Amino acid sequence: CNLSKGLHKEFECRLKTWKYSQKISDIFVKESPNLTIYTAYLKNFSDMIRHFDEACKKFPQFGKQVTMFEKLPKCRNLKIQHFLLKPVQRLPQYKLLLEDYLKHLEKDSEDYNDTSDALRIVSDVLKHANDVI
Repeated sequence: CNLSKGLHKEFECRLKTWKYSQKISDIFVKESPNLTIYTAYLKNFSDMIRHFDEACKKFPQFGKQVTMFEKLPKCRNLKIQHFLLKPVQRLPQYKLLLEDYLKHLEKDSEDYNDTSDALRIVSDVLKHANDVI
């Protein structure tokens, strides 16, 4: 997902300049419009898995290719469904990260307000996603 790669790149850049500016939550705030993509992914997740499983059964050659792919070292003996579940887990992980980070910030910290905003945004997206599914 481009969102995940973009966040990763932003966080790496921020770590390199951490001694000059100790802020990360503004990245979440800036990317907040893009977080809604998770809602669509969550909404369609069950159908996607069902269709994937059906395709593996209906098209044996495809199912065989999937099995061969899952046996590759880069899959670490995990099923493709495991990897498809990763985005479902991501937003709750962001929420936990931001909650923990906020607990360790002083109220006058330069990242406190952005962290509060980012936590609210992520929580709102999660609530909306849960309401949709």
